Amino acid sequence: MTTITIPAEVTRVARSAVLTELGEAADQISQASLDYEKEQNPESFNEPLAMFDTLRGLLDAIGWSNETRTIEIEDEQRGLLAKALEERVVADREHITDPLTGAEVREATEHDVYAIEDFLAANGLTAGG
Repeated sequence: MTTITIPAEVTRVARSAVLTELGEAADQISQASLDYEKEQNPESFNEPLAMFDTLRGLLDAIGWSNETRTIEIEDEQRGLLAKALEERVVADREHITDPLTGAEVREATEHDVYAIEDFLAANGLTAGG
């Protein structure tokens, strides 16, 4: 178990990033359910269901308020949080450089990126562990 304090300015973005990852896990479950042989290969559900459960636990820990939160997470959740936030930074950087992004949105997104990067660095978080 690891204790991490998520600052208020990162909580909303962390929750959003984890929800995106949760959606991807749900999509993998959906894809497995379309397999004609799904009942003969129930193991095809093991990984996406485990990922969904782990992410759901992380989402529960982050909560739904935008306040600073001190949370206890498992090592696997720690890596998933880092991965979700790192992927969010990549997407946000693309959004910032999009010429159609308005100045106000660009500024808010840049603030989010800096806050995420500071949070990741302060907690030694990387997708690899």
